[in-house]
Amino acid sequence: MSWMEFTSRKQLAAWLLFSDQGLRFLSWFFRRYYKSIMNSEAGNAAYEWIRSEVIREEQERGLARRIVIERFPDGFIKVYGEKTDVVFIHRLIVTSDKALELDEQLAELSCPKRAKETYDGRVLATDIYQGRTVEQEAKRRARIAISAALGRSVPPKDRMDPKLRSGNSVVGAGRVAGNAGGV
Repeated sequence: MSWMEFTSRKQLAAWLLFSDQGLRFLSWFFRRYYKSIMNSEAGNAAYEWIRSEVIREEQERGLARRIVIERFPDGFIKVYGEKTDVVFIHRLIVTSDKALELDEQLAELSCPKRAKETYDGRVLATDIYQGRTVEQEAKRRARIAISAALGRSVPPKDRMDPKLRSGNSVVGAGRVAGNAGGV
């Protein structure tokens, strides 16, 4: 098929970008006329646009995505976020060591391919949550307010009631397997 057989520029562009013959031609054309293309205003504009897109993608990749997890006392969880991909892996209640190993294998098998690298990487936070009563929450907030008034930068953990967990977020704790993200 020659370029004269196309009915529109759109069809020609689709052929150039999405067919093997078109990509081979495009590759040859740019290798052959690279200097004259880059010396033109259109070539320079295309280069700057591609460069800005690559920089934007790298910056987006580097930015942390903010995810908000809302837990309810009955065990219900809501996850909020923009431009995120959330994967839930449900673990089973097990009692023996062998069952724990099998549960780990089941979790790895049930993890979708798109999330495997993340699941095998660093654990960002761990938490044990047992619901709070209104009184416990009021006491906790009062302790935080007193700490802020005294100039403490980090609010105290809930150590008064050993049953009450405030959420010990630990970076890098837990299981680390495979590529740990260069850490």
